[in-house]
Amino acid sequence: MKRCILGIMIVSIVLVLAGCGGTQPSAPAPAPTTEPAKAPQAAPAPEAKAEMPASAVKPPAPSSTPPAAAANPAVPPAGTAPAPVEPTGPAPKITSPEPVFKFGEVDEAQKVEHDFVVKNEGDAVLEIKNVKTSCGCTVAQPDKKTLQPGEQANIHTTLNLKGRQGAVSKTVTVESNDPRVPRFELKLEGASVPAILVEPRVVHFGSIVDEEVHVKTVSVKANKPEINFKIESVDTSAAQQFKAELKEVEPGKAYEVAVSIGGPLTPGTINGRINLVTNDEQHKQIPLTVFAEIVGDLKISPPEINITVREQEGQEPAKTNTQYLHVSAGRVKEFQISEVVPPLPGMKAEIQPRNTPNDYLIKLSDMPASDELNGKTLILKTNLASNPEIKVPFRVIKLKQPANMGNVMKGLGGKIAIPNAAKPAPQAVPGAAPVAPSVAPAAAPAAPAAPAAA
Repeated sequence: MKRCILGIMIVSIVLVLAGCGGTQPSAPAPAPTTEPAKAPQAAPAPEAKAEMPASAVKPPAPSSTPPAAAANPAVPPAGTAPAPVEPTGPAPKITSPEPVFKFGEVDEAQKVEHDFVVKNEGDAVLEIKNVKTSCGCTVAQPDKKTLQPGEQANIHTTLNLKGRQGAVSKTVTVESNDPRVPRFELKLEGASVPAILVEPRVVHFGSIVDEEVHVKTVSVKANKPEINFKIESVDTSAAQQFKAELKEVEPGKAYEVAVSIGGPLTPGTINGRINLVTNDEQHKQIPLTVFAEIVGDLKISPPEINITVREQEGQEPAKTNTQYLHVSAGRVKEFQISEVVPPLPGMKAEIQPRNTPNDYLIKLSDMPASDELNGKTLILKTNLASNPEIKVPFRVIKLKQPANMGNVMKGLGGKIAIPNAAKPAPQAVPGAAPVAPSVAPAAAPAAPAAPAAA
Protein backbone atom coordinates (compact mmCIF):
# COMPACT_ATOMS: atom_id res chain seq x y z
CA MET A 1 0.00 0.00 0.00
CA LYS A 2 2.79 2.38 0.93
CA ARG A 3 4.51 1.67 -2.38
CA CYS A 4 1.35 2.50 -4.33
CA ILE A 5 0.92 5.80 -2.45
CA LEU A 6 4.58 6.68 -3.04
CA GLY A 7 4.24 5.92 -6.77
CA ILE A 8 1.11 8.09 -7.05
CA MET A 9 2.95 10.97 -5.32
CA ILE A 10 5.93 10.77 -7.74
CA VAL A 11 3.65 10.71 -10.80
CA SER A 12 1.77 13.74 -9.44
CA ILE A 13 4.97 15.71 -8.91
CA VAL A 14 6.15 14.95 -12.47
CA LEU A 15 2.81 16.08 -13.91
CA VAL A 16 2.89 19.32 -11.91
CA LEU A 17 6.41 20.08 -13.12
CA ALA A 18 5.45 19.37 -16.73
CA GLY A 19 2.43 21.63 -16.46
CA CYS A 20 4.60 24.46 -15.08
CA GLY A 21 7.07 24.19 -17.91
CA GLY A 22 9.75 22.64 -15.69
CA THR A 23 12.73 20.92 -17.29
CA GLN A 24 14.82 18.01 -16.22
CA PRO A 25 18.07 19.10 -14.58
CA SER A 26 21.02 18.96 -16.96
CA ALA A 27 24.59 18.07 -16.16
CA PRO A 28 26.47 21.03 -14.67
CA ALA A 29 28.49 23.06 -17.18
CA PRO A 30 32.25 22.68 -16.90
CA ALA A 31 33.96 25.37 -14.89
CA PRO A 32 35.42 28.09 -17.12
CA THR A 33 39.10 27.79 -17.65
CA THR A 34 41.55 30.66 -17.59
CA GLU A 35 44.12 28.76 -19.58
CA PRO A 36 44.54 29.75 -23.24
CA ALA A 37 42.94 27.35 -25.67
CA LYS A 38 45.49 24.84 -26.83
CA ALA A 39 45.85 22.93 -30.07
CA PRO A 40 44.86 19.31 -29.57
CA GLN A 41 47.92 17.24 -28.77
CA ALA A 42 48.10 14.25 -31.04
CA ALA A 43 49.31 11.29 -29.00
CA PRO A 44 49.74 7.65 -29.82
CA ALA A 45 47.05 5.30 -28.61
CA PRO A 46 48.17 3.62 -25.39
CA GLU A 47 49.51 0.13 -25.81
CA ALA A 48 49.58 -2.62 -23.23
CA LYS A 49 52.91 -1.60 -21.78
CA ALA A 50 53.87 -0.81 -18.23
CA GLU A 51 55.33 2.60 -17.54
CA MET A 52 58.56 2.45 -15.56
CA PRO A 53 59.24 5.40 -13.25
CA ALA A 54 62.34 7.26 -12.22
CA SER A 55 65.75 5.93 -13.00
CA ALA A 56 65.47 3.97 -16.24
CA VAL A 57 63.18 2.22 -18.64
CA LYS A 58 63.96 -0.48 -21.15
CA PRO A 59 62.18 -0.74 -24.51
CA PRO A 60 59.37 -3.26 -24.84
CA ALA A 61 59.12 -5.62 -27.77
CA PRO A 62 58.55 -3.76 -31.07
CA SER A 63 54.95 -3.37 -32.13
CA SER A 64 53.80 -3.77 -35.72
CA THR A 65 50.96 -1.34 -35.15
CA PRO A 66 51.80 2.38 -35.39
CA PRO A 67 50.60 4.58 -32.54
CA ALA A 68 47.32 6.18 -33.52
CA ALA A 69 46.77 9.89 -33.07
CA ALA A 70 44.36 10.85 -30.33
CA ALA A 71 43.02 14.34 -29.81
CA ASN A 72 40.66 15.95 -27.37
CA PRO A 73 37.76 17.27 -29.46
CA ALA A 74 36.52 19.35 -26.56
CA VAL A 75 39.54 21.67 -26.75
CA PRO A 76 39.45 24.02 -29.76
CA PRO A 77 42.72 24.80 -31.55
CA ALA A 78 44.44 27.96 -30.36
CA GLY A 79 43.48 31.06 -32.30
CA THR A 80 40.28 29.65 -33.74
CA ALA A 81 37.37 32.05 -34.17
CA PRO A 82 34.44 31.89 -31.75
CA ALA A 83 31.78 29.48 -32.95
CA PRO A 84 28.98 31.19 -34.90
CA VAL A 85 25.68 31.45 -33.03
CA GLU A 86 22.30 31.70 -34.70
CA PRO A 87 20.51 34.60 -32.98
CA THR A 88 17.08 34.06 -31.42
CA GLY A 89 16.14 37.74 -31.54
CA PRO A 90 17.25 41.04 -33.11
CA ALA A 91 20.94 40.91 -34.01
CA PRO A 92 23.49 42.83 -36.08
CA LYS A 93 24.76 41.41 -39.37
CA ILE A 94 28.09 42.48 -40.86
CA THR A 95 28.52 42.35 -44.64
CA SER A 96 30.73 43.89 -47.31
CA PRO A 97 29.98 44.45 -51.01
CA GLU A 98 33.68 43.85 -51.79
CA PRO A 99 35.39 41.71 -49.12
CA VAL A 100 38.36 40.97 -51.44
CA PHE A 101 40.25 43.83 -53.11
CA LYS A 102 42.51 42.75 -55.98
CA PHE A 103 45.07 45.49 -56.56
CA GLY A 104 46.88 43.84 -59.46
CA GLU A 105 50.61 44.45 -59.97
CA VAL A 106 52.05 47.37 -58.02
CA ASP A 107 55.60 48.66 -57.79
CA GLU A 108 57.22 47.71 -54.49
CA ALA A 109 58.09 51.36 -53.84
CA GLN A 110 54.40 52.21 -53.59
CA LYS A 111 51.77 51.64 -50.93
CA VAL A 112 48.40 50.08 -51.63
CA GLU A 113 45.55 52.08 -50.07
CA HIS A 114 41.94 50.96 -50.09
CA ASP A 115 38.72 51.67 -48.22
CA PHE A 116 36.76 48.54 -47.44
CA VAL A 117 33.06 49.16 -46.90
CA VAL A 118 31.28 47.16 -44.19
CA LYS A 119 27.52 47.36 -43.63
CA ASN A 120 25.14 46.45 -40.86
CA GLU A 121 22.32 44.58 -42.54
CA GLY A 122 20.91 43.32 -39.26
CA ASP A 123 18.20 44.67 -37.00
CA ALA A 124 20.37 45.57 -33.99
CA VAL A 125 23.37 47.84 -33.41
CA LEU A 126 26.68 46.50 -34.78
CA GLU A 127 29.71 47.15 -32.56
CA ILE A 128 33.14 46.84 -34.18
CA LYS A 129 35.32 45.71 -31.28
CA ASN A 130 38.67 45.41 -32.99
CA VAL A 131 40.34 45.42 -36.41
CA LYS A 132 43.43 43.24 -36.84
CA THR A 133 45.84 42.76 -39.73
CA SER A 134 47.82 39.65 -40.64
CA CYS A 135 51.19 41.42 -40.49
CA GLY A 136 52.87 44.66 -39.51
CA CYS A 137 53.09 45.76 -43.14
CA THR A 138 49.32 46.38 -43.14
CA VAL A 139 47.42 49.03 -41.18
CA ALA A 140 43.62 49.22 -41.01
CA GLN A 141 41.40 51.74 -39.22
CA PRO A 142 37.58 52.05 -39.26
CA ASP A 143 36.09 55.55 -39.47
CA LYS A 144 33.46 54.53 -36.89
CA LYS A 145 32.83 51.56 -34.65
CA THR A 146 29.10 51.74 -33.96
CA LEU A 147 26.71 51.09 -36.83
CA GLN A 148 22.97 51.35 -36.57
CA PRO A 149 20.88 48.97 -38.74
CA GLY A 150 21.38 50.02 -42.38
CA GLU A 151 24.53 52.09 -41.68
CA GLN A 152 27.96 51.48 -43.16
CA ALA A 153 31.56 52.28 -42.25
CA ASN A 154 34.81 52.59 -44.19
CA ILE A 155 37.88 50.68 -43.05
CA HIS A 156 40.88 52.54 -44.46
CA THR A 157 43.65 50.03 -45.17
CA THR A 158 47.27 50.68 -46.13
CA LEU A 159 49.65 47.95 -47.32
CA ASN A 160 53.37 48.71 -47.52
CA LEU A 161 55.00 46.63 -50.28
CA LYS A 162 58.59 47.65 -49.59
CA GLY A 163 60.91 44.64 -49.62
CA ARG A 164 58.26 42.29 -51.01
CA GLN A 165 58.13 40.59 -54.36
CA GLY A 166 55.67 38.33 -56.13
CA ALA A 167 52.22 37.34 -54.93
CA VAL A 168 50.92 39.16 -51.85
CA SER A 169 47.84 38.26 -49.80
CA LYS A 170 47.02 40.07 -46.56
CA THR A 171 44.02 39.71 -44.29
CA VAL A 172 42.11 42.32 -42.29
CA THR A 173 39.96 40.73 -39.56
CA VAL A 174 37.02 42.73 -38.20
CA GLU A 175 35.90 41.52 -34.78
CA SER A 176 32.34 42.51 -33.92
CA ASN A 177 29.26 41.52 -31.97
CA ASP A 178 27.69 39.81 -34.98
CA PRO A 179 26.86 36.40 -33.46
CA ARG A 180 26.89 34.69 -36.86
CA VAL A 181 30.31 36.00 -37.93
CA PRO A 182 32.29 37.18 -34.88
CA ARG A 183 35.37 37.55 -37.11
CA PHE A 184 34.70 38.94 -40.54
CA GLU A 185 37.59 38.77 -42.99
CA LEU A 186 38.61 41.24 -45.69
CA LYS A 187 41.50 40.57 -48.03
CA LEU A 188 44.05 42.43 -50.13
CA GLU A 189 45.43 40.37 -53.01
CA GLY A 190 47.87 41.22 -55.76
CA ALA A 191 51.55 41.20 -56.66
CA SER A 192 54.52 43.34 -55.70
CA VAL A 193 56.85 44.19 -58.59
CA PRO A 194 60.40 44.79 -57.30
CA ALA A 195 62.97 46.91 -59.09
CA ILE A 196 65.60 44.26 -58.26
CA LEU A 197 64.40 40.66 -58.47
CA VAL A 198 65.94 38.17 -56.02
CA GLU A 199 65.26 34.44 -56.48
CA PRO A 200 65.07 32.85 -53.99
CA ARG A 201 65.00 35.26 -51.09
CA VAL A 202 65.02 32.34 -48.62
CA VAL A 203 67.91 29.90 -49.10
CA HIS A 204 66.76 26.66 -47.53
CA PHE A 205 69.25 23.77 -47.39
CA GLY A 206 66.88 21.41 -45.58
CA SER A 207 68.37 18.52 -43.58
CA ILE A 208 72.12 17.93 -43.99
CA VAL A 209 73.33 14.48 -42.96
CA ASP A 210 76.95 14.60 -44.19
CA GLU A 211 80.00 16.85 -44.20
CA GLU A 212 79.96 17.56 -47.93
CA VAL A 213 79.77 21.16 -49.17
CA HIS A 214 76.21 22.04 -50.18
CA VAL A 215 75.65 24.99 -52.53
CA LYS A 216 72.55 27.01 -53.42
CA THR A 217 72.60 29.72 -56.09
CA VAL A 218 70.71 33.00 -55.75
CA SER A 219 69.90 35.10 -58.82
CA VAL A 220 69.86 38.89 -58.42
CA LYS A 221 68.89 40.94 -61.46
CA ALA A 222 67.37 44.23 -62.56
CA ASN A 223 63.63 43.87 -63.06
CA LYS A 224 63.16 47.13 -64.97
CA PRO A 225 65.03 48.45 -68.04
CA GLU A 226 66.08 51.67 -66.35
CA ILE A 227 67.65 49.94 -63.33
CA ASN A 228 71.44 49.73 -63.18
CA PHE A 229 73.06 48.58 -59.94
CA LYS A 230 76.17 46.98 -58.54
CA ILE A 231 76.53 44.55 -55.65
CA GLU A 232 79.54 46.01 -53.90
CA SER A 233 79.96 43.40 -51.16
CA VAL A 234 78.36 40.41 -49.46
CA ASP A 235 78.06 40.57 -45.66
CA THR A 236 77.87 37.16 -43.91
CA SER A 237 78.55 38.44 -40.37
CA ALA A 238 75.00 37.48 -39.31
CA ALA A 239 75.37 33.98 -40.82
CA GLN A 240 78.96 33.05 -40.11
CA GLN A 241 78.63 29.32 -40.75
CA PHE A 242 77.61 30.05 -44.34
CA LYS A 243 79.89 31.21 -47.14
CA ALA A 244 78.90 33.36 -50.12
CA GLU A 245 80.66 33.97 -53.41
CA LEU A 246 79.59 36.75 -55.77
CA LYS A 247 79.63 36.43 -59.55
CA GLU A 248 78.82 39.21 -62.02
CA VAL A 249 76.68 37.82 -64.87
CA GLU A 250 75.90 41.11 -66.66
CA PRO A 251 77.43 44.41 -65.49
CA GLY A 252 74.84 46.59 -63.80
CA LYS A 253 72.05 44.10 -64.53
CA ALA A 254 72.53 40.57 -63.22
CA TYR A 255 74.53 38.76 -60.53
CA GLU A 256 74.69 35.32 -58.92
CA VAL A 257 75.49 34.58 -55.30
CA ALA A 258 76.62 31.04 -54.46
CA VAL A 259 75.71 30.33 -50.82
CA SER A 260 77.36 27.25 -49.31
CA ILE A 261 77.65 25.31 -46.08
CA GLY A 262 79.64 22.19 -45.25
CA GLY A 263 82.31 20.51 -43.17
CA PRO A 264 82.06 19.41 -39.52
CA LEU A 265 79.07 21.19 -38.00
CA THR A 266 77.33 20.93 -34.65
CA PRO A 267 73.95 19.21 -34.96
CA GLY A 268 70.99 21.55 -34.69
CA THR A 269 69.28 24.37 -36.52
CA ILE A 270 71.43 26.98 -38.24
CA ASN A 271 69.88 30.14 -39.60
CA GLY A 272 70.95 33.66 -40.29
CA ARG A 273 70.86 36.54 -42.71
CA ILE A 274 73.21 37.46 -45.52
CA ASN A 275 73.13 41.08 -46.70
CA LEU A 276 73.96 42.05 -50.25
CA VAL A 277 75.30 45.61 -50.15
CA THR A 278 74.56 47.58 -53.34
CA ASN A 279 75.07 51.09 -54.72
CA ASP A 280 71.33 51.50 -55.39
CA GLU A 281 69.88 54.21 -53.13
CA GLN A 282 66.52 52.43 -52.84
CA HIS A 283 68.09 49.03 -52.12
CA LYS A 284 71.25 49.68 -50.13
CA GLN A 285 70.97 46.24 -48.55
CA ILE A 286 69.20 43.19 -49.95
CA PRO A 287 68.68 40.54 -47.25
CA LEU A 288 68.82 36.79 -47.86
CA THR A 289 67.50 34.45 -45.17
CA VAL A 290 69.54 31.24 -44.90
CA PHE A 291 68.46 28.10 -43.12
CA ALA A 292 69.80 24.56 -42.55
CA GLU A 293 69.12 21.65 -40.22
CA ILE A 294 72.35 19.82 -39.32
CA VAL A 295 71.53 16.23 -38.45
CA GLY A 296 73.72 14.32 -36.01
CA ASP A 297 73.95 10.56 -35.50
CA LEU A 298 70.24 10.58 -34.61
CA LYS A 299 67.35 12.92 -35.25
CA ILE A 300 65.80 14.06 -31.97
CA SER A 301 62.69 16.17 -32.07
CA PRO A 302 62.28 18.47 -30.30
CA PRO A 303 65.99 19.00 -29.59
CA GLU A 304 65.02 20.75 -26.34
CA ILE A 305 62.08 19.86 -24.08
CA ASN A 306 60.22 23.01 -23.10
CA ILE A 307 57.97 23.11 -20.04
CA THR A 308 55.66 26.14 -20.06
CA VAL A 309 54.47 27.20 -16.62
CA ARG A 310 51.61 29.70 -16.60
CA GLU A 311 51.46 31.48 -13.27
CA GLN A 312 48.11 33.11 -12.64
CA GLU A 313 46.94 35.12 -9.67
CA GLY A 314 44.49 33.25 -7.52
CA GLN A 315 45.00 29.91 -9.28
CA GLU A 316 47.43 27.06 -8.74
CA PRO A 317 49.54 26.08 -11.77
CA ALA A 318 49.22 22.67 -13.38
CA LYS A 319 50.93 19.96 -11.35
CA THR A 320 52.40 17.80 -14.12
CA ASN A 321 53.12 17.78 -17.81
CA THR A 322 53.25 15.10 -20.53
CA GLN A 323 55.21 15.34 -23.76
CA TYR A 324 56.60 13.13 -26.52
CA LEU A 325 60.12 12.89 -27.88
CA HIS A 326 60.73 11.47 -31.34
CA VAL A 327 64.03 9.70 -32.07
CA SER A 328 64.83 8.42 -35.56
CA ALA A 329 67.79 7.58 -37.77
CA GLY A 330 70.11 10.42 -38.78
CA ARG A 331 73.65 9.83 -40.03
CA VAL A 332 73.54 6.45 -38.31
CA LYS A 333 70.85 4.35 -39.94
CA GLU A 334 70.64 1.49 -37.42
CA PHE A 335 70.50 1.94 -33.65
CA GLN A 336 68.74 0.89 -30.48
CA ILE A 337 67.66 2.83 -27.43
CA SER A 338 68.49 0.65 -24.43
CA GLU A 339 67.47 2.97 -21.59
CA VAL A 340 65.92 6.33 -20.83
CA VAL A 341 67.07 8.04 -17.64
CA PRO A 342 64.79 10.86 -16.41
CA PRO A 343 66.43 13.59 -14.31
CA LEU A 344 63.92 13.44 -11.44
CA PRO A 345 62.45 10.63 -9.35
CA GLY A 346 58.74 10.20 -9.93
CA MET A 347 58.92 11.01 -13.63
CA LYS A 348 57.73 8.29 -15.98
CA ALA A 349 59.10 7.36 -19.37
CA GLU A 350 57.91 4.85 -21.90
CA ILE A 351 59.83 3.81 -25.00
CA GLN A 352 57.46 3.06 -27.86
CA PRO A 353 59.02 1.53 -30.99
CA ARG A 354 57.09 2.65 -34.06
CA ASN A 355 56.04 0.64 -37.08
CA THR A 356 59.35 1.21 -38.89
CA PRO A 357 62.79 0.09 -37.67
CA ASN A 358 65.06 2.61 -35.92
CA ASP A 359 62.15 4.88 -35.06
CA TYR A 360 60.95 5.54 -31.52
CA LEU A 361 58.55 7.68 -29.55
CA ILE A 362 59.42 8.36 -25.93
CA LYS A 363 56.48 9.35 -23.77
CA LEU A 364 57.51 11.53 -20.83
CA SER A 365 54.83 11.93 -18.18
CA ASP A 366 54.47 13.16 -14.60
CA MET A 367 56.92 15.95 -15.37
CA PRO A 368 56.51 18.69 -12.74
CA ALA A 369 55.26 21.98 -14.18
CA SER A 370 57.71 23.97 -12.08
CA ASP A 371 61.34 25.10 -11.92
CA GLU A 372 62.56 21.63 -10.95
CA LEU A 373 63.43 20.57 -14.50
CA ASN A 374 65.04 23.80 -15.65
CA GLY A 375 68.60 23.13 -16.84
CA LYS A 376 68.38 19.38 -16.28
CA THR A 377 68.82 16.74 -18.99
CA LEU A 378 67.15 13.55 -20.11
CA ILE A 379 69.65 10.80 -20.95
CA LEU A 380 69.03 8.42 -23.83
CA LYS A 381 71.30 5.36 -23.71
CA THR A 382 72.02 3.80 -27.10
CA ASN A 383 74.12 1.02 -28.58
CA LEU A 384 76.15 3.53 -30.62
CA ALA A 385 79.87 3.50 -29.89
CA SER A 386 80.09 7.11 -31.11
CA ASN A 387 77.17 8.28 -28.98
CA PRO A 388 76.39 5.90 -26.10
CA GLU A 389 74.58 8.62 -24.13
CA ILE A 390 72.59 11.41 -25.73
CA LYS A 391 71.51 14.28 -23.51
CA VAL A 392 68.33 16.23 -24.23
CA PRO A 393 68.04 19.47 -22.20
CA PHE A 394 64.97 20.77 -20.40
CA ARG A 395 63.98 24.44 -20.34
CA VAL A 396 61.26 25.92 -18.15
CA ILE A 397 59.46 29.00 -19.44
CA LYS A 398 57.37 30.98 -16.97
CA LEU A 399 54.46 33.10 -18.17
CA LYS A 400 52.63 35.34 -15.76
CA GLN A 401 48.94 35.94 -16.41
CA PRO A 402 46.58 38.38 -14.69
CA ALA A 403 43.61 37.03 -12.74
CA ASN A 404 41.15 38.20 -15.43
CA MET A 405 42.97 36.37 -18.25
CA GLY A 406 39.87 34.22 -18.82
CA ASN A 407 37.91 37.26 -19.99
CA VAL A 408 40.87 38.47 -22.06
CA MET A 409 41.15 35.08 -23.74
CA LYS A 410 37.47 35.12 -24.66
CA GLY A 411 37.94 38.51 -26.29
CA LEU A 412 40.90 37.17 -28.28
CA GLY A 413 39.04 34.07 -29.40
CA GLY A 414 41.41 31.82 -27.45
CA LYS A 415 44.61 33.23 -28.93
CA ILE A 416 47.36 34.73 -26.84
CA ALA A 417 50.44 36.45 -28.20
CA ILE A 418 53.72 35.54 -26.51
CA PRO A 419 56.73 37.81 -27.01
CA ASN A 420 59.41 36.25 -29.18
CA ALA A 421 61.85 36.22 -26.33
CA ALA A 422 59.53 34.08 -24.24
CA LYS A 423 58.14 31.80 -26.92
CA PRO A 424 58.84 28.14 -26.38
CA ALA A 425 60.47 26.28 -29.23
CA PRO A 426 58.00 24.33 -31.38
CA GLN A 427 57.06 21.01 -29.82
CA ALA A 428 56.93 17.96 -32.03
CA VAL A 429 53.59 16.19 -32.15
CA PRO A 430 53.65 12.67 -33.51
CA GLY A 431 52.21 12.57 -36.98
CA ALA A 432 52.02 16.36 -37.31
CA ALA A 433 53.39 18.41 -40.21
CA PRO A 434 57.03 19.52 -39.83
CA VAL A 435 57.61 22.80 -38.04
CA ALA A 436 60.86 24.74 -38.30
CA PRO A 437 63.30 24.51 -36.67
CA SER A 438 62.59 21.01 -35.29
CA VAL A 439 61.97 17.95 -37.41
CA ALA A 440 58.48 16.57 -36.93
CA PRO A 441 58.13 12.89 -36.06
CA ALA A 442 56.86 11.30 -39.23
CA ALA A 443 57.53 7.82 -40.50
CA ALA A 444 59.81 9.27 -43.16
CA PRO A 445 61.93 12.22 -41.95
CA ALA A 446 60.83 15.46 -43.57
CA ALA A 447 62.78 18.67 -44.11
CA PRO A 448 61.86 21.54 -41.78
CA ALA A 449 59.65 24.28 -43.18
CA ALA A 450 61.51 27.29 -44.50
CA PRO A 451 61.17 30.53 -42.54
CA ALA A 452 59.08 33.25 -44.13
CA ALA A 453 60.89 35.85 -46.21
CA ALA A 454 61.38 39.23 -44.65
